[in-house]
Amino acid sequence: ESDKDVDLHMDYITAASNLRAANYNIPPADKHNTKLIAGKIIPAIATSTSLVTGLACLELYKLAQKKPLEAYKNGFVNLALPFFGFSEPIPAPARTYLNHNWTLWSRFDIDGTSMTLSKLLEHLRTEYRLEVSMVSCGVAMLYTSFGNKAKMDGRLDVPIAKLIRDVAKVEVGAKQKYLMLEVSCTDEAGEDVETPTVRLRLS
Repeated sequence: ESDKDVDLHMDYITAASNLRAANYNIPPADKHNTKLIAGKIIPAIATSTSLVTGLACLELYKLAQKKPLEAYKNGFVNLALPFFGFSEPIPAPARTYLNHNWTLWSRFDIDGTSMTLSKLLEHLRTEYRLEVSMVSCGVAMLYTSFGNKAKMDGRLDVPIAKLIRDVAKVEVGAKQKYLMLEVSCTDEAGEDVETPTVRLRLS
């Protein structure tokens, strides 16, 4: 493919790879050098990439068929040795709090179409008996129980989407379906409780 006289595909590959390189401060390459680089990776495409793709597709079939966890496999491959090893994945550690169970993959799914900060705090208090000490979005803290009380009280009746725009400086798109929040909570005895990420549904 890289040796054809009409090689509009190489124009695309050159442009796309240079855009990617610019993101990581990698020197750009002209079309001639891009051809040389692309020509050298054909063996990799024909071996390791196809092998990994095949193994990943096998796991996707199991996922579509809703196979039990023990049917899945982690693959470890080294074509230079050669070595092929497979192991069964372990389930994610489960945490139990009152009558609720959750893992690393769990989420608190909450309808956030008209959710204010005070409604979120009240929902976690009544639904899960959790006292929220901190709510954050990325690196921005939207609420802290130990922060300036007047400042925090002023945010209680503000919609969370607006708080994220104003405090976290994150733009909420018109077609965005979810907002992800991290919360730090304590139980009724004041002990820290590890909780899942809060996922607010916007539509």
